[in-house]
Amino acid sequence: MDDDTRYWLAGELADSKDKHDAENIFAMTKRIAGGKNPTVLISDKLPAYQKAARKIFGSKTYHKSCRPVRQDVRRKLPPVKQQDGAP
Repeated sequence: MDDDTRYWLAGELADSKDKHDAENIFAMTKRIAGGKNPTVLISDKLPAYQKAARKIFGSKTYHKSCRPVRQDVRRKLPPVKQQDGAP
């Protein structure tokens, strides 16, 4: 997500975390951002992200890895109600 615009720059669905192509998603993000490298990158602790971030963005990008956000969010949000007609 771009910090200034709050736009989601890129996303990718993978069959499993083990097969996730971190280099591909970071290269796509850099391309969409006009070739700019982020100052800070925050991700979960998947080891592939550390290596790919350094390769694609370089050593000037600070990479902070933390536990997945969704675990924290689930504890704090009320249950989701389905809308009429939603599957």
